[in-house]
Amino acid sequence: MNKKQIKQEVAGVIFVSIAGTLAHFVYAISGENGFAALFVPVNESVWEHLKLLWFPYIIFAAVQFFLPGRKDSASFWAAKAAGAYMGALFIATFFYTYSGALGETVTAIDILSFYLGVLGAFGTDYVLMRSARPAPKAAAAMGIAALAGMTLLFFLFTYHPPQIALFEDPQSGSFGIYSVSAPISGTAGL
Repeated sequence: MNKKQIKQEVAGVIFVSIAGTLAHFVYAISGENGFAALFVPVNESVWEHLKLLWFPYIIFAAVQFFLPGRKDSASFWAAKAAGAYMGALFIATFFYTYSGALGETVTAIDILSFYLGVLGAFGTDYVLMRSARPAPKAAAAMGIAALAGMTLLFFLFTYHPPQIALFEDPQSGSFGIYSVSAPISGTAGL
């Protein structure tokens, strides 16, 4: 990777960090708009908070794809998919690990987990993109399919989430945008 590409990655970390932070408030500010709900958290569940990383990261990747200096689009999309999944996985794993160890959630640590997830996402795609080996052409399709698949799950589970702890808002006991049911004992959210 050349200096121009490194600057793009740093710009990505900054963009996703700012956009994700602002996205936390969009649903309320939008008057609980159903379309906005697809892209931003509708409650305090861990799942919904993964949108803070996912959608800004995808937007930045789409913009970055059209910037000059990229040699291998297959490697690009495969690396971006791996980065997005790694960032989301880090946030969820970090949350459940620390909150399980402490027995409670701490807002400052939740916020830190988001920023560390952003760094993890871009760190992962950076390492993969700087590989000297070009990816097979199918890697681009697989990367795009992986990103699209998870995006569709975010859309679906906003309105029809599974009734498990990952999707539960610990403050209201609700799941997704509409359903409210009895809380699952011992759960917490970001």
